[in-house]
Amino acid sequence: TGTATSTAATFLNQDVTSLLAVSGTGHYSVVGNINNFGSSASGGGINVAAGGVLLAFNVTNQLGATIDNFGTILDALNNSGTTNNHVGATYTADVVNQSTGVINNDGTWNTLIVGFTNNAGGVVNVSNGSVMNATFGGFNNAGTINATGNSTLNGALVNNGTINLVGAAGTANINAAPVVTNTYAGNGTINPGTINLTS
Repeated sequence: TGTATSTAATFLNQDVTSLLAVSGTGHYSVVGNINNFGSSASGGGINVAAGGVLLAFNVTNQLGATIDNFGTILDALNNSGTTNNHVGATYTADVVNQSTGVINNDGTWNTLIVGFTNNAGGVVNVSNGSVMNATFGGFNNAGTINATGNSTLNGALVNNGTINLVGAAGTANINAAPVVTNTYAGNGTINPGTINLTS
C-alpha cells in the first residue's frame, strides 16, 4: 500500500516465482526498466490489483512470464510472454509483441507515441467490449488478431497478417482519431465477420 519508487536502472523479477505485486491502494514507480521472468502459474509475475498503479519506463516480459493488470499500468512494453489487461483495467503503452507474445485485452489499451506493433507473428486477443486506442502511432499487424464480439480499434490499422472475427456477432470497429486519417491497409486476411470503418 502507499507509494513506492525504485531508482534502480533495472528492476529484475528474475525467477518464475518472483512476484511484483501492487495492491489496490498501491502506487509503484520504477525510474528505469522492469525485466520480468515471473509467471502467475508459479506464483510469480507482475500483478496490479484494481485501483493499483504501476509506472515504468520500459517493461520486458520474457517468454513464459506473465503480466496481469486489473488496475493501471503505464510503460513501454516488449512482450514475449503473456500480458493480460483485464475488464475495467487500463494499460497505456507502446508495444512490440514478439513471435511468442500473447496479449489479451479485455479492458482499455492506449498507445503513447510509436503505437502497437504485432509484426513478428504474435497473437493479440481483443474481447467483446474492449477498446484499443492506437491513435498515436497506429496498429501494425503481421501476426494474428482475434476479435471477439464488438471490439473497437481507434487509429490507423495496417494489417499484413490475419484478423479473425470470432463468434456469430464478430465485429471489429476501426475508427479514426481526429488527428489521423482513418485507414485500413495491408495485404492480410480478414476471416468471416464484419469490419466497420468509420470516421
